[in-house]
Amino acid sequence: MKKLSLSTIVIKFKENWSNPKNELLSQRSILISFVLTMGLSAFWIQNSSNGDPSPMKNRTTQARIDTLIPDDKTLIPIRVINYESLDQIIGNHGVVDLYSAPEHSGQKSRLIATSVQLLNISENEGYFNVLIASDQAPALTAYSGEFIVGIRNPNLVGTEIVKEKSVPKKRRVFYASEDE
Repeated sequence: MKKLSLSTIVIKFKENWSNPKNELLSQRSILISFVLTMGLSAFWIQNSSNGDPSPMKNRTTQARIDTLIPDDKTLIPIRVINYESLDQIIGNHGVVDLYSAPEHSGQKSRLIATSVQLLNISENEGYFNVLIASDQAPALTAYSGEFIVGIRNPNLVGTEIVKEKSVPKKRRVFYASEDE
């Protein structure tokens, strides 16, 4: 293969450029270069976000989520304490049990709801959403604390809100003596 110097390349380029036979070829190559440049520029602009979705994209995502909620269901955002382990196990959705998070040391957590559909659609760390029947939503929203989540078998269906058991008061029976 013959080595070409820079001056030889420039001379050959000028000869080919001014050659009338190559005029059509050069116009095609300019047109193809223009179309490719515009296409690549459009692709780059469209895909060059800094990782932050634009407000318009975020609004369309939220609108889509609203339209996907079934008529008889309610989507309720909750704060979950053990969210770090959940992200790796359930991903975007799963069936879980909800437990109350202890507000102070020594307090036990208690079961709030079983077989709840948990969705990880929030962009905020530690926040998830539960999809429950609309008639059960007030019972869940009555609890204002944070939750601990236990993962259940996804084949189990039927969300149940656990009602707080009332502790019966101790009754004392006094027998009257026969002396009275």
